[in-house]
Amino acid sequence: MNTLADNHQHRRAWLRIAVVALVIFLVPAIGLIASGFVKGRGAFDQLNYHEQVVRSFAEQLPRLDLSNYLSATTPGYHIMLAVVARVVSDARWVLQLAGSLFTVGLLVVLARGVGCGGRWHGSPSRERGWHGLPNGERQPVACAQGSVGKTLTYSRGSVVLLLPVIASMPVFYSGVWMLPDNAGWLGVLAVWLIALRPRFDAITLIGGGLMLAALVFVRQIHLWPLAMLLTAAWLGARTPPDTGFDFSQDLRELFSQIPNRLVRTGLVVLAALPAVAILLYFWTLWDKNLTPPMFADRHIGGNTSAPAFVLAVFGMYAAFFLPYYLDGLHKMWVRHTWLLGLALIVGLALALAVPTTRNYNAGRYSGLWEVAEHLPAPMDRSVLVVPLAVLGSVLVAAWFVVLGQRDRWIMLAALVAFTAAQCVSFKLWQRYTEPMVLLWLALAAARVAPARTAAGASWRMLGPIALAVGLALMTTVSLVGARAVEPRNLIAPGETEAPILPGMKVPRNQDRDPHDVPAPISRS
Repeated sequence: MNTLADNHQHRRAWLRIAVVALVIFLVPAIGLIASGFVKGRGAFDQLNYHEQVVRSFAEQLPRLDLSNYLSATTPGYHIMLAVVARVVSDARWVLQLAGSLFTVGLLVVLARGVGCGGRWHGSPSRERGWHGLPNGERQPVACAQGSVGKTLTYSRGSVVLLLPVIASMPVFYSGVWMLPDNAGWLGVLAVWLIALRPRFDAITLIGGGLMLAALVFVRQIHLWPLAMLLTAAWLGARTPPDTGFDFSQDLRELFSQIPNRLVRTGLVVLAALPAVAILLYFWTLWDKNLTPPMFADRHIGGNTSAPAFVLAVFGMYAAFFLPYYLDGLHKMWVRHTWLLGLALIVGLALALAVPTTRNYNAGRYSGLWEVAEHLPAPMDRSVLVVPLAVLGSVLVAAWFVVLGQRDRWIMLAALVAFTAAQCVSFKLWQRYTEPMVLLWLALAAARVAPARTAAGASWRMLGPIALAVGLALMTTVSLVGARAVEPRNLIAPGETEAPILPGMKVPRNQDRDPHDVPAPISRS
């Protein structure tokens, strides 16, 4: 009976979180869509790129020409909206609403992921949460809370973890306009949660492999979540009890039973072959480029400043989650000074080894880079980005200490693999990094030991709430101050030159309403 009651409370808890999150997102999003608001960078990218692709694909269905189109991403998102345009309606507001469903899915899956701490994946009778104890050991407790009051407090705390994600400008923009970003993040999150499950089974292999293939079909850069599946395979099933951070014990277990670990890892490699095949198909179709040919000259080379920038964004946002990893900072200072020293050295090395100033021609602009431009930068090392990167490195180590044994390695693999993917991308924009960091923090915060008192739970909420308010203000200001988008003007907000886009049709009627959709590309 207790198990059934706990499962029921668990289900109600994460559903409550999802409903609250969706209301917070959908009210302003639907308002903007219904009003026909076409201002700012999100509207620009929709009108001049993604909406054109959707309408072109809708005309071509069922025989699509994927060899060259007006998006630098793989076409999965655009094909799905093209089907909507063909079957339901091609009205702009209908397509925007259909596109917003990916953000709805992202928030629902994230609510599920944080809805019962890290124990979203199993029955409370089999999977137990862990309350931290003063002596550093951990005592198992039921996943669902036992009283209505505690459940409500817990739900509020979990909702708070979603607020920064909802308020984030790149996440919100992709939820309002036809942008493929959140479709990609939904796939990333799905693979992430599969990897975080406490066991290695058919879901890990089949589910993880299929989700990874679908993800690469939406955004080709998102092959990196494979690293999380490989890490999960190497770790195998979680074997409680987890007695807290012990690096030497971690290493002993990581390098034990090597044959079994190699077999599991090999199976994941096989499961990932469809995703790799999709990537290779488009690479061949696009003349051995990872973007359609019309974008090939705009996405050349990588960016060695990516590790410093990712750590800087991480440090900036993780500072708002201090109560969650405070015990980790204390333990590093008292017991694991070697880890603190290592984090400082790594952070300094990554931040000082490369330029960290704003440089448009080097792909370093927008977001934090714009702030850094107004501050000193001796020898091209920003006095803002460098300290934030060092802070980010230290805070990653603090999270590493407080997370459970299996979780810490998967979360670290996620951050390292994402950073590696950013290194091969020339455009080092905050809009590509911010959603990943916010998702990481939400999942990590949900997987540390719950606060032992109501006061402790309330204290934890303050930082994420403050961060969400700040992000919401920035998003609001960006919308209020945005200019109306004219499809004829191909210079995007924040850019200094028009992209070279063969096939872009400029309206012949110069008196045409600038809010009208540009004519789609003809594929005849």
